[in-house]
Amino acid sequence: FIRGDLTAPMDDKPFGGEDVGSYLILVKDHKVFIAAKFDGTVNEGMVLEGWLVDTDTGYKLSTGQLVDNRQIFKQIIVNPYIYDLYVVTEEPMNDVDPNANVPVGGVMLSNPFGQ
Repeated sequence: FIRGDLTAPMDDKPFGGEDVGSYLILVKDHKVFIAAKFDGTVNEGMVLEGWLVDTDTGYKLSTGQLVDNRQIFKQIIVNPYIYDLYVVTEEPMNDVDPNANVPVGGVMLSNPFGQ
């Protein structure tokens, strides 16, 4: 497993600034478990959404909404190790755009991720 701090966006990256939360990611075989907590505030009319990001292709897999600034995500993923980042974005409530919106926190995932 890996765990650590989520950090605010810095420069052109969705991470690298001040601490804004924490995360834990556990992978056993193809079963992925993510627990995340965002310590910041959410703008009115917005919600938080988690994402696993493959920076090589730009593909983003939504891990769903953070409820009360927390996320518990469990899923079987064919190859979870292609993802390099875990990012939290602020999205309009009832968003119809499937793309990630403005990042508010993130982390570069360490080995064995990013393969």
